[in-house]
Amino acid sequence: MLQSTRSIAWVNVFLGLLTFMLGLHNAEKSWLGIVQTILGLLIIGQSLWALAGPSLTTILTWSILFGICGVWNVLVCILMSFSGLGIVVGGFGILQIYWAYRFYRKYEAYQQMTLIVPTVETTALHNNIWSSVTKANFLNDSDVQYRVNRRIWHGTLLPTMGIFATAGRQSLMLADKQDVTFTPKNPASSKGAVEGHLSIDSQKIPAVFDQISFQRYKHWKITV
Repeated sequence: MLQSTRSIAWVNVFLGLLTFMLGLHNAEKSWLGIVQTILGLLIIGQSLWALAGPSLTTILTWSILFGICGVWNVLVCILMSFSGLGIVVGGFGILQIYWAYRFYRKYEAYQQMTLIVPTVETTALHNNIWSSVTKANFLNDSDVQYRVNRRIWHGTLLPTMGIFATAGRQSLMLADKQDVTFTPKNPASSKGAVEGHLSIDSQKIPAVFDQISFQRYKHWKITV
């Protein structure tokens, strides 16, 4: 949820800026533009707050703000008699109402989830695992690296399990050794990068291993 909310926050910074600019354009002509400018600033502020600390309250607040902005922009369109820039503002308002609805549905979906609050000890263990994997120097035979699309993943191959994390601390996966399988397109490849499909807990994704990591993986799988 946290990563998803942060991604949405960046989009909403842009949308808030767009709302602010539309309001600023009309601020000298009408008090309606002044209100729209303030609403744009509120969206930007809320989105920056979400980047610092995403939460369910953030999503609900977005829903409220976009709902208010959408209704307001539709009202501006009506007062402008559906002419000129008013049509653009009205169309943008309808989109904002739709976004408000989507945010509220997302808020409801997250609210129905069973969220487990980790203990201090669990959080510390999680951070230590993530730090050890992402800061690996690859001098150890248990350290591997592979690429999924443009994202670099680091892995630590332990005797009974594998730990995999993205370089940017966005995803962390732990799986038993028997649940990790890399199937190369060319098993006989001994030079350069090795393309194939990596399966972790039945999740199959295309991946590219460097040659050293591929050899370490093969040794890990045959070692009892």
